Amino acid sequence: MDLCWPHVWQENWFVYIRRDGSQSQRSVYLDYRTHINSGIHRVQDHVISNIGRKTSISELAQIAHMSARTLTRTFRAATGVSIAEFKQKVRLEAARIMLNDPDTNIQAVAKQSGFHNPRHLRRAWRREFGTTPSTAKAQSGARISNL
Repeated sequence: MDLCWPHVWQENWFVYIRRDGSQSQRSVYLDYRTHINSGIHRVQDHVISNIGRKTSISELAQIAHMSARTLTRTFRAATGVSIAEFKQKVRLEAARIMLNDPDTNIQAVAKQSGFHNPRHLRRAWRREFGTTPSTAKAQSGARISNL
């Protein structure tokens, strides 16, 4: 069972599973969607759905139905971050979720979350969180074993 999705209770009712308190209340998937630009929404959806795939600005511009220059300016204006920063945040969030699986190693997490190799994941992780993915994995394992 996937604990990230709500459980359907009745036709239009949802019951959400509570966080244990150690998890951040922030979400990269929601924090940067506080705008109404449908072209930018399409780009964000594409980045999230194709996390391991390299996508050029030209491809993203076609998805948004904008020129590459307009896309980069509009994306930053709508979200407050560049496309590259958004991609990085999405990849780090995917890696953070995968690190909770005790059977997954850092190399597999790096590959599946769209980083070229574990070294790139470690650099990005340290820049964003001030620690290493291995430390985060060990801490998530400790939380799971204490439940």
